[in-house]
This record gives sequence, C-alpha cells and structure tokens, in this order.
Amino acid sequence: MNCTSRLFGLAFATAVFIGTPATLLYLVVTLARRHNIAALVPTSVMLLIWVFISVSVYPGFVAELVPWRRRCK
Repeated sequence: MNCTSRLFGLAFATAVFIGTPATLLYLVVTLARRHNIAALVPTSVMLLIWVFISVSVYPGFVAELVPWRRRCK
C-alpha cells in the first residue's frame, strides 16, 4: 500500500470517527433546544455508544495506516 492510499484511508477514517459524533452532538443540541426528550435520550445513548466504539477502533486504524517504523517512498 503506497503513501497516497494510506493518506486517503486515514482521512476517511478520521472523517467518519470525528464527523459522526459531531453530527450527533449537533442533533442532541437541536433536540434539547426543542425540549424533545423522547428523541433526545436515544440520540444521546447513540452518541455515547459511537464515542466508545471510536475510542476503541480508531487507534487500530491509525496504527495500521501510519507506518511508524517504515517510511513511504
């Protein structure tokens, strides 16, 4: 795998693992402003689950995509 595909893979993983919680957080704030508790609780739970999944999976993606011991040529 060359450096360009590693870079694109890392950019995609970062967008997914940071963009999704940001979108869910925006949704939580919007629902809180509308006082929609019925939709706020499941969205908050989904946000927590996604953050826990991201914390455990994202470092593996970074370790696989960034060659710390070998350099790209």
